[in-house]
Amino acid sequence: SVAPVHESSWDDALPVSVAGYVPYSDNGGIFRGDLNLELYWPDNADKRERFVDLLQQGDYLFISSNRQWGTTTRVPERYPLTSFYYRALLGCPENLDLVTCYNNAEPGMLSGSLGFDLVKTVTSYPTLGNWQFNDQFAEEAFSVYDHPKVLIFQKNASFDPVKLRALFEGVDLSNVVNLTPRQADKYDTSIAKANNLMLSGDALAEQRAGGTWSELFDRLALINNSQAAAVIIFYLFSFALGLFVHPILRLALPGLADKGYAFARLAGFLLIAFFAFVLGSNGFAVTKALIGGICALIALVGGLTAILDWRRLREELKQNWKNYLVIEILALAAFLFFLWVRYNNPDLWHPYKGGEKPMDFSYFNAVIKSTTFPAYDPWYAGGYINYYYYGFVILGMPVKLLGLIPSIAYNIVLPLWYSLLVIGAYSVGWNITRAIITAREGQSAPELGHIFGKPFAAGLCTAMLLAFVGNLGTVKLLNQTLQVMGASGAAIDGATIVSKLTWMIKGFGQLLKGTPMPLYPGDWYWFPSRVIPGDPITEFPYFTFIYADLHAHLIALPIAIFAVAWGLSALLSKCSWGVGRVGRWLGFALNFFIGALVIGALKPTNTWDYYTFLLLNLFVLGYCGWKYLPPAKFVRRKWLARALPAVGMIVVLVVLSMLLYSPF
Repeated sequence: SVAPVHESSWDDALPVSVAGYVPYSDNGGIFRGDLNLELYWPDNADKRERFVDLLQQGDYLFISSNRQWGTTTRVPERYPLTSFYYRALLGCPENLDLVTCYNNAEPGMLSGSLGFDLVKTVTSYPTLGNWQFNDQFAEEAFSVYDHPKVLIFQKNASFDPVKLRALFEGVDLSNVVNLTPRQADKYDTSIAKANNLMLSGDALAEQRAGGTWSELFDRLALINNSQAAAVIIFYLFSFALGLFVHPILRLALPGLADKGYAFARLAGFLLIAFFAFVLGSNGFAVTKALIGGICALIALVGGLTAILDWRRLREELKQNWKNYLVIEILALAAFLFFLWVRYNNPDLWHPYKGGEKPMDFSYFNAVIKSTTFPAYDPWYAGGYINYYYYGFVILGMPVKLLGLIPSIAYNIVLPLWYSLLVIGAYSVGWNITRAIITAREGQSAPELGHIFGKPFAAGLCTAMLLAFVGNLGTVKLLNQTLQVMGASGAAIDGATIVSKLTWMIKGFGQLLKGTPMPLYPGDWYWFPSRVIPGDPITEFPYFTFIYADLHAHLIALPIAIFAVAWGLSALLSKCSWGVGRVGRWLGFALNFFIGALVIGALKPTNTWDYYTFLLLNLFVLGYCGWKYLPPAKFVRRKWLARALPAVGMIVVLVVLSMLLYSPF
């Protein structure tokens, strides 16, 4: 049978699976699935032997995207063997950039020296009329996910294993150094001066002196002896944290009718993480005592704020307590639901489609165990994490404070984070609908007096659509599989609607007779995440939580909703921050601190989200500043006088959001 060689077991395999046809499987696929060059692995003698061995066994080379050749070849100091392999495979001249060669490569353009010919490329370039644009030079959202370029190489008659080995053995592997692409531009070739991704001697000693695992986590403690106790204690901690933060947060979100109650817990987590990270980045040991002190400070400020502003706070509680109760019920229901999901599948690793939990879990452990920041790298002895790991700081600091063993905490923070996403979405939908009704009918509108009225329905629908409902991928999968069963080997592609409907009915009849559907057990949830032809990722929040990888984009989800709520508050309050001169300035300072804290947290948590939600809020501030704020008095030109307040707010938010997280 045909033996295709792939670049990595991590990247997409070709051909892709379709309903009823499995190209690669441990239980018997169409092709061999063990021929992976693993190009991300370190360049060493073992990798060289792997190249020689697998290229001898393979008939074809399948490259499904630019993930490997577009990244590894940019740091030849780290990947000299891999860079040589790519240049020799295609025949890219030494005077040409390797990435450019592959971006433009077509069959017949170049001739390689490894005994393989480029015989096919598959692209999906954007077009404008008769013009076609090669977007392989664009960033990876386009070149990897939307329009990946597929290259297929076929072994030719000139393939010679002896020559192949000689070519690879000519690559010097004695001076391989680990570099990031940014470091490569300024790399000092003096190896003695290199300190790439390594902790200094003092920092390493400090990390090791921060306490043993048994000192941080007492296995005999109640929280680690009883899973029920662990769940209750952690949930009550988040609840109490929210109660102390709410008196502060309500002042920062004046435009929301519920005063941001649904975001109080998340704000507490962000405050703990921020102060712990800033102090830890400046040499302070991040111990239980330090985190406990931060929590005590938050409680003190929150308590004093509640006392000083008790009259208004009491009035707000009278008006909103029923909605607050609804939020708490929703939070608990979402938490218990997803706790049940994790209870039925608590494993942090499973053999097939197990995701990347080992990476997430190792970073989670390393962040919690680290004495200072940056956190030590659990995969690279003596180094520090070169990754946007701040999300693990947000989740890990309360875990460290409570002394909860991370393997238990992992399956508790996931339901809690799902709960925060649900109530955050509910709050946004509730506030938008309430604001619309108020604008149309006034504050005395009868609808606003009903706890389960239109705002409740809108909030619940928002939460369901965002956090629970996915796409129709599973329906499509079942339909196609039934067609395959009923078609008895006939080609489905190009068949008429009548034929497909007939095959589906026949397949359903076979299913009723006991014929099993030719599907993997996990296909029902996996296929909806790859529902568009070509396998671009179509994840949605519920899939992300079901899959349960504690990835950066999962951790960022409730924070992104918080960023939307902050902008919504600014819009609905018409950028009014308080009453009186002092009140307005204090309100402005608190509002923009919270806004920068939330929006800025997206950059070290899940970098791409930062720019999206920052831009969204900049538009809000620009609109509010232009429409509602008084023009600057010291400027004569009217348009400039109106624009300055808006520009000022935009500058403050951008600068502060970057400044707060500058240690990262």
